Formats: sequence, C-alpha cells, structure tokens
Amino acid sequence: MATEEPGLAEALRLQAMACAALGSTQYATLIEALRSDVERGGLVHELLAHRPEAPLRDALILRLLGGVHHLVLQGAAPELAERYPSTGGDGATINPDAFLAVVARNRDAIADALGRTVQTNEVGRCAALLPAFAEVARSTRLPLHMLEVGASAGLLSNWDRYRYECFASTYGDPTSGVRMTDRWVEPFDLAMPSVVRSRAACDIAPLDTRDHDSRLRLLSFVWPDQQRRFELLAAALEVAAAHPPVVDQADAAVWLEHQLAIRPDATATIVFHSIVWQYLARPTKERMRQLLLEHGSAATRERPLAWVRMEPAGAVADVRITMWPGASEQCVALTSYHGLDVRRPTDDGARS
Repeated sequence: MATEEPGLAEALRLQAMACAALGSTQYATLIEALRSDVERGGLVHELLAHRPEAPLRDALILRLLGGVHHLVLQGAAPELAERYPSTGGDGATINPDAFLAVVARNRDAIADALGRTVQTNEVGRCAALLPAFAEVARSTRLPLHMLEVGASAGLLSNWDRYRYECFASTYGDPTSGVRMTDRWVEPFDLAMPSVVRSRAACDIAPLDTRDHDSRLRLLSFVWPDQQRRFELLAAALEVAAAHPPVVDQADAAVWLEHQLAIRPDATATIVFHSIVWQYLARPTKERMRQLLLEHGSAATRERPLAWVRMEPAGAVADVRITMWPGASEQCVALTSYHGLDVRRPTDDGARS
C-alpha cells in the first residue's frame, strides 16, 4: 500500500533524520533550520512549496542542497566554502542565513537545479555488488557481459577497474585510485575466475564524465561533510577519465529489450542496478520483469542470464541474484544504502 507523501515541513524533518542516520550532521542541522524557514513562509517555502515534484519522494530537498553545493564547488559561495569540508572547510555548523543568502542571489541557478533529478552514482555500492558478480562468475565460468540500468554517469559499470580488499580476499587493480578496504563486516569470497568481456549502460538522463559541469554536479550531490564519499567519487572520476563509460539515454525497458535480444554467446550476461527500482515507472518495471523472464526461460548453460540488484529492504538494502537457467534466487548480502557494513543475510526473506 502506497504511503501518503508528507507536506514540505514534515518532509524536511524526515530528510534531516535520514541525513543524521547516514552520518551527515551538517546537513541534518541545516535542514532543521530550513524547516523553520518553511514554517514561517520564508524563501525555502517560496521555492519549494508549489513545485510539481513531491518534496520527499522526488528528493526536492536534496536537489536544493545539491544546487547550493554546486555553487560552492564552483567558487561562487565563499561564505559557505569555509564550512564545507568538500572545499577544505572546517565542518562546523552551516549558518542558515548565509545559506539562504546564497540561494537568494543565485535564484536562476537554484531554479535550474530544482528541475534536475538527484544523481549520486554512489561508487561504494560496488563493494556490495561485487560478491554477487563473483558468485555469477564462479557458477558459470564464463566471461561477463554487463548491462547496467539507471547508470547515471556509469561509474559503477567500471567496477572491475577498482580495488577491493575484504579481509584475506582481494580483487581488482592494485594500482587503482579507487580502493575499498573496510566496507565489509565479515569475509566474502571475491575470487573472480572471469573477466568482463563487454559492458553497456543506460539512464533516462545520463551524465557525461568528460564534461566538467557534469562532474561537478555528481560531486555536488555528495553531502559535504562526508569526505570519504567525496574522495571515493573523485577517484572514480579519475578512473573514468581513462575509461570513459558510455551511457545510452533511454527508457530502461526499451533499452533492455534491445540489449537482451543481442546478448553474446558463450558469455554470462548480468543485468544489474542499485537503488534504482523505486524510481522507475510501474509499466517500465513490469516490462523489465517480463523481458527477464522471457529471456531467462530461453537461457542455457552456455548463454546464462543473471539479474543482480541492490535495492531497499527497510533500513538496509539487500543484494539479490536471480539466475537462469533455473530461475534460482538468492540474497547474497545486506548493506547500507551507501555500500557500507556489507554482511551476509540472516534471513533470505528480508525483502518480499
């Protein structure tokens, strides 16, 4: 049963709680102050209250915060830069009056930001997806053909070009600037007998990592006091400079229909996505399920198909694999939404 979308003031309260729970004290405190502005009919109320987007479901609050962060990263808001750790600031409480002053003098830029969807491309999620990719590789012993849905800038599609160190098990390029070493709370086997032979990706509004403003936009959606996330994304953008991801602009179902029809022989095809499913329209999701079932039923051991997804399961996300032939399903990991605290599930029925 669908839950009712909260009003703007309540959405701000809930977003502040979410930021606090995910470790961003700066944003949690700032959002609470902005809630007071909304309750007295101030600038944030004027900008957000009558927009067609839902404030929580469509991440309207994060669009506003990202738009201001984008200005900070551009050097257009020095009074905030001294507080934002992402620009060398001290991480102290952000003055809400200074924040609102930046919004007021950059209304056109903020209006543009409010019309754009949030694009995080959270690279840390690769740590949670990797055990699933390794399981497919071990069970098929075939090269991999990767198809990413909802790829944003495609940084997760470069997953095999990063370095992972999970207790005694390692994988990836030891010289990579993207290193993940403390994301697992228990050992996982990352052994990968296969290589990525080919890859493709799609997004309804993809970002090009070769474009300076697109890179800034990605960085702007990382919460400024979460320096490790910021540095990980910056490192992934450096990898993308050498290996630019190609992300097709397309509806996920239309794109997947074409890609599954041409998937290669003697290769294990993996369709994957992370924190995307909730944003897809119902017809798109229904068509994707139908396509996966149709092509899965025709899969063979020489041409297998796997569906790997990291999607919400309450307070955490779970990582699931459906493998064809056989339509077997398993939950391989639980994780935070940012790809931290990766652990084995205790109950494979964690999400219906």
